[in-house]
This record gives sequence, C-alpha cells and structure tokens, in this order.
Amino acid sequence: MMRRVGVVFSAAAVLLVSGCASTMSANDYARSAAMQEMEVKLATVLSVRPVRIEAPEHAGGAGGATGASLGAIAGSNVGSGRGSLAGAIAGALIGGVIGVVADKAANTREGIEIVYRLDDTGETKALVQGRDESAEIKPGDRVRIMKMGSRVRAVKL
Repeated sequence: MMRRVGVVFSAAAVLLVSGCASTMSANDYARSAAMQEMEVKLATVLSVRPVRIEAPEHAGGAGGATGASLGAIAGSNVGSGRGSLAGAIAGALIGGVIGVVADKAANTREGIEIVYRLDDTGETKALVQGRDESAEIKPGDRVRIMKMGSRVRAVKL
C-alpha cells in the first residue's frame, strides 16, 4: 500500500516539474515585469536564424530526484532482503539519470537569433529569444527592441 502511495506522489511530482517550463517568447512576461518601465528603440531586422535554447546548468534537479525516487520504488520490488536493497539502489541510479535527461530535454526550447540595426544610432546588435510562430519575425521587418534591466526582446511592429 505504501509503495503505491509513493508511486502516485512521485508521478505527480514529475507532472508538476514538466509543467514549469517557460516558452521564452517575446509575448511572455514574468509577473515582476508588470507595471515596470522599459526602454524602447526602433530597429530593422537584418537576419533571423533558428537556434536551440538549452536548459540551464542547474536543470535536472527535480527530474533527477523524482526519477531516483521512482527508480528506487520500482527497484525495491525486485527480490527480497538484500536483493530488494540492491534493486532499490540500482533503480535509484538508473531512474536518477533518466530523470535528469528527461528534465533537461523538457526545458530545451526552439528559439531565434535576431540581428538588427537600431534606427537612432545605426548600431548592429543581436539577441536570442523564444520562437513565436504567431508573430514570426523576418529580415526586413520593423521591430521594437524593448529592454528592462538585462532582459531584451524584439517585438514586431
């Protein structure tokens, strides 16, 4: 009975972790960005290319822990006595590795690198942001470059 409860809680944790990923598109704002002033500059897009935005180095913590928990529970059902303990240890190791890989894959996103020329200074700059199919940016497009702190995004005019 306790093993079933552990499996249910571990599965729920996996679902919660996978639901936390961010899209990083120009249309997504953190709650803390609301009602904050941004610097806005106009620019012309020179080039756009697809890129992959990889998960941060710390990704995999929750996935690894959840995988290890599920693996230990599943492995402990193998054999009895020392066999059960060995199965739990092996299951935890294998489950942890699988959890880290799955968490990292779930947090890797498609993005775009945008190279643009600012109207006011003529400077050429680049930024990377999540891909947004509903407002696809192409070379020649006019964009607003919006900066708040260290965060910069390009939004099609």
